[in-house]
Amino acid sequence: AGGRAGKGFAAQGNLLAGPQVVEAMVETFLQEERVPFPERLLLALKAGEEAGGDKRGKQSAALLVVGEGKGYGGLWDRYMDLRADDHPEPVEELFRLLSLHRLLFERPKERRPLAPEEVRWLQGVLRSLGLYAGEVHGEFDEATERAFLALIGMENLEERYQGGPEVDEATLSYLKRRYPWS
Repeated sequence: AGGRAGKGFAAQGNLLAGPQVVEAMVETFLQEERVPFPERLLLALKAGEEAGGDKRGKQSAALLVVGEGKGYGGLWDRYMDLRADDHPEPVEELFRLLSLHRLLFERPKERRPLAPEEVRWLQGVLRSLGLYAGEVHGEFDEATERAFLALIGMENLEERYQGGPEVDEATLSYLKRRYPWS
């Protein structure tokens, strides 16, 4: 067991491989001050794991971030509550879950218009899913938008889409990985 606390942080654990685990966590947390807080916590956790971690091995990891009114819709204080239970690489799984959480729950800051080739790809995908019956022509028309709204709803991306032919890069990348079409 061991721990260390300082201004704005505390790192501790029991059944650790040694004091180097806590030191690696603290050092990483302090060095990564420009990184968003949840990622900063995970980087510290990863550093501790790489320094030896729990001497019993890997099994689970969790990330809980709270802040007044930071929860979904500002209705509660839990901003993030992610868990990787009984996983062979729990910290890496938390990074994946954090990425998914950001995709599903954060509003993008920047959007850009879809290029005609991206609209063609989108129309092809929407057509293959049975959401769009129009032609694949590359113009973002009303029928394309209605079908796109249906896809956005299916993927739980409502927080990210504000209407029209504009979308953010994270949403577009996610959809292109999920729905390859040529």
